[in-house]
Amino acid sequence: MDLANLVLAGAGEPDDSASVAGWFEAAASSGDLIAAFNLGLCFANGLGVRQDEGQAAQWLRRAAEGVPDGQYMYVRLLQDGRGVAADPSQARDWFARAANAGMLDAQVALAEMLLNGRGGRREPKVAMQLFEQAADEGHAGAMFALGALHSAGLGMPVDQMAAQKWYAAAAGRGHGQAQLMLGRYLLKGLAGERDAVAARLWLERAAAHGISEAADELAEFASG
Repeated sequence: MDLANLVLAGAGEPDDSASVAGWFEAAASSGDLIAAFNLGLCFANGLGVRQDEGQAAQWLRRAAEGVPDGQYMYVRLLQDGRGVAADPSQARDWFARAANAGMLDAQVALAEMLLNGRGGRREPKVAMQLFEQAADEGHAGAMFALGALHSAGLGMPVDQMAAQKWYAAAAGRGHGQAQLMLGRYLLKGLAGERDAVAARLWLERAAAHGISEAADELAEFASG
């Protein structure tokens, strides 16, 4: 198992990748849920085996019984219908399980489903609480979501100052879309503060993430 994990992480010899899935399968077949999770990743990524999302879903589903990372990876396949029939209702339940186990990405994904009403009824207040909890733990995606919610006034009054605060927090953690939005806010003074120099800096950082809108706005910036 230790050698197999090293190979999965890229630390082993190139030829070892052909054997890694076999090592994981032997352990997974005897009930090791961590091995089942790793085997699922092998099939998902085509490491030492032919890429097969159906097999990935099967092994990740087994791992999901006790491995939070397995719950999250399985539900991503389930949500998108990759290797298993899409089931938004079950996806919502699995995201909740992974979130309750402490996975911030699952917490944010669950909040998005609760906000949009996918897989069940809309629960915007609960979604907001989940976003806030994840943001407090440093999750940049949750910070960006809070910025968007305050900006659009979804389930709350529009608050552009709060929106800019959350966009700035996410932008500082490298979130490209948040960098774009912060640049726009500072350029246009949407929260009352104009700062063309800082706006350009954030738009440049967003453009470096490959965000075309930022590149377009920088071109307008230069022509202006």
